[in-house]
Amino acid sequence: MHYLFYKVNKADIFMIKFLLEGYENMAQVSTIDEDLPKIQISVVPDLLDECLVIIDDLKKRFFMQQLDEDCTKSQGNY
Repeated sequence: MHYLFYKVNKADIFMIKFLLEGYENMAQVSTIDEDLPKIQISVVPDLLDECLVIIDDLKKRFFMQQLDEDCTKSQGNY
């Protein structure tokens, strides 16, 4: 699994999650820190390039600042 981390507007988390998870079996969105707010996007490695294209398109509509975090480790509490 590949992990991407973004700072987003709290009000947009639901819609970003809804849109990304609508692409079945590509990615899962988790809220890591509601106060920042920070999300983690867990992406299947084979679909990373396609997911990045979708994220670039989402950036046109939503504030999504990519954070420089270790993409090999999840920060979720599962």
